[in-house]
Amino acid sequence: MGCETGERRCVSRATALRLAGYAFAAPAMAWLASSLAGCGGSTPPYSDQTLQPGALTIISAVSWPPFVIDQDGEAMGLGVTMCETIGEDLGLEITPLSCATEEEVYEALRARTADLGGIIANSESIPEGFILSEPVMPCNISLVSKAMLREQDFGDFDVPETSILAIDQPIVREWVEATFSKLHVAYEADPLAILNAVRAGTVPFCVLTRPEALYYLNSVYSTLVEGLMEPSGKSFAYVAEEANAELLDAVSASIVSLEDSGEIASFEARWFGTQLAH
Repeated sequence: MGCETGERRCVSRATALRLAGYAFAAPAMAWLASSLAGCGGSTPPYSDQTLQPGALTIISAVSWPPFVIDQDGEAMGLGVTMCETIGEDLGLEITPLSCATEEEVYEALRARTADLGGIIANSESIPEGFILSEPVMPCNISLVSKAMLREQDFGDFDVPETSILAIDQPIVREWVEATFSKLHVAYEADPLAILNAVRAGTVPFCVLTRPEALYYLNSVYSTLVEGLMEPSGKSFAYVAEEANAELLDAVSASIVSLEDSGEIASFEARWFGTQLAH
């Protein structure tokens, strides 16, 4: 879909991000649309399978770092890059939207106000009538601490006298509630406040999603460590209604191609300082 050959891209991803002029707003507010369609002027594939011909509308409840990062009023991050890259690969203009909850994602798909939804899920956790793309990356659980933890330490921590902090996200709540019964857990929305408490020794460890934890450990909290990684069985992926299976298959093929080429690994290295195990 290049201007001169099929292998060259019309606009570099870095340039496209600058030209897109993304602006991240509060949940339920739209990001500004970015024009990522091919430059040849021809009708792109899948154009007639989207709400707006030639445009792919993606709504996501995954709007925290590293997926979306507000940098001086411009939205960037791993999720933004993935949307941009998939749109470029499919020759479709991306219209990204943000919402607060996964239920709002499904409501938008049912109401046909979005083509795809970005969520953290597995095939067993999505409602009937919906299908999930190939996973972009695993979203496991990270316990961040000053030193390495052991699985056998959990029994010592799970007592009423111990308190920890956890990020207020559904995937984390689900894991914490299944793991601890006595330990006191305070859920907070601000990951920086949570990590500051660990660094100050106020709590022995905190619980975050793994992409989030690795992002902050790589960029801000070099004195803290990922004390343990616990599997969640869920991944960041895209969801669509079953009627949109052909479009979702095209998105899945793009994800597989990006993984095989090492491009997703390069995104992970940029945002996490390491490649995740897929």
